[in-house]
Amino acid sequence: MAQYAIPDIGDSMFCLVDRIPQNVMIDEEGEQSLYDVSLMRAPFLRSKAVISLENSSARNHFEDANLVVKSYDNREIYYRRDGNLLYKLGEYGFFMNNRFVPAIVRFSEPIPIAQYPLRLGNRRESSSSASVIFPVQYLHTTIQSQFPIVADSVRVDFEIKDFWDIDGSGSLKYVITYDDVVRQFHRREFKYEFFLRVGDKPWQNFTSYMDLVKLFGPSTVYNINFFSEELALPISSVEVNSLDREPVFLEYHVREHLNRYNREPVVSEPDIYAFPNPAFSVLNVELNNLKPGKYKVIIYDILGREKYRTSVDYISDKTIQIEVGNFEKGPYLYALVDSYGRRMITKRLTVMKP
Repeated sequence: MAQYAIPDIGDSMFCLVDRIPQNVMIDEEGEQSLYDVSLMRAPFLRSKAVISLENSSARNHFEDANLVVKSYDNREIYYRRDGNLLYKLGEYGFFMNNRFVPAIVRFSEPIPIAQYPLRLGNRRESSSSASVIFPVQYLHTTIQSQFPIVADSVRVDFEIKDFWDIDGSGSLKYVITYDDVVRQFHRREFKYEFFLRVGDKPWQNFTSYMDLVKLFGPSTVYNINFFSEELALPISSVEVNSLDREPVFLEYHVREHLNRYNREPVVSEPDIYAFPNPAFSVLNVELNNLKPGKYKVIIYDILGREKYRTSVDYISDKTIQIEVGNFEKGPYLYALVDSYGRRMITKRLTVMKP
């Protein structure tokens, strides 16, 4: 069994991310299938960097990790590689109500990512759990206001069950390039419990009071992953809706960086990107490829009247969050403004009501 490629410290892995994928072909099972992700609707180039354990945020909690990947959404993912096996040990950072929470997520049992060789018909499952504790101040006040009590700390306990099935093989197409792949159908089930604590008093279970789907997303998540024999991580991953199996998120690793990781910086234009769009309550705004400095993100209504602004100290790519739940339904514009008041980028935004 050949050793598959795993990146080294300092490497970057570039991928296209599409949060509204359409016209992709990923459903076929069996041998000699053709999968096509070449018609992505809104792909944005993002990068994941391999960092050293010493420079990571949670090194004291993952001393057994030997691969740390910092993702474009600010999470740090900790892996343990053992020969031709790769396991996920945990993460620094997770999302609650679409808001990044800088907390430690350490799984009770390492989660296998892939076990080679990958053969059609292979099935396996695993289970793990984690407990995440953080100050209530990490959450927006609109979430805190929904709590039954005024608390100081939050604890989220969750169980994870993973089911994998290698159900297809063939070629994955992007534009004019093809890769030989196997298709892995991945079902992940979550079970959450939500606790609050006041001072040093015992934890109180308020699971029944909270809207867990709003806080954490659906309890069952479906992904379709495409692997090659050469790479430890998927070439492409597609999250699909649990009800109609339509794609809702797609990530594709750019071909020229699949077999040789690039240490050169990405030369790209400044970019600002808001998601979800349409937005209902929390809007995430990504800022990318800017010069370090002070900026403003401003939202205007369709008549050009300013509805919201916030200042941003930019050092490296980052994501900010804006509450738009109190906005009127309809079209808006969002803009990036530099320290001189010059509007650099303007894009369209739609706000909807549930």
